[in-house]
Amino acid sequence: MSEHTNPEHRNITSTPDYLPELGATALPSGCTLYGTGHSVHWIRMNHAASGDWEPAVILGARENHLIFTHGDTKERRWNHDPERLRAIADLIMLEPDAEVLWSDRYSILKVTIGTKAWLLGLDEQDGSPCQKQ
Repeated sequence: MSEHTNPEHRNITSTPDYLPELGATALPSGCTLYGTGHSVHWIRMNHAASGDWEPAVILGARENHLIFTHGDTKERRWNHDPERLRAIADLIMLEPDAEVLWSDRYSILKVTIGTKAWLLGLDEQDGSPCQKQ
């Protein structure tokens, strides 16, 4: 893991937020916003699940931005949780069998390893601060 990964995200493999075989998403923790770049709402995920996904490659994470490619496009997208971005970017380096998919319509990046997955809502613009519970 990167020295920059928040200790609470170091064991990210034990805390997936999406179970593909069940089509279930976890309840958000902390942030109560569902806008792009914040928590992925289960309704948005259900719409995305039946939509088009394309393979993506994560290049890295810097502060609140994830840098990745899909097709011939390079993206730099914002997310509210920089520690989680770094943890998932680190996870990709450790898990060569990880599948990374991008839903352009719903602005969701999905990382799947076996029966576990992580969802990232990613905004083109820098987003608004989180609202805590």
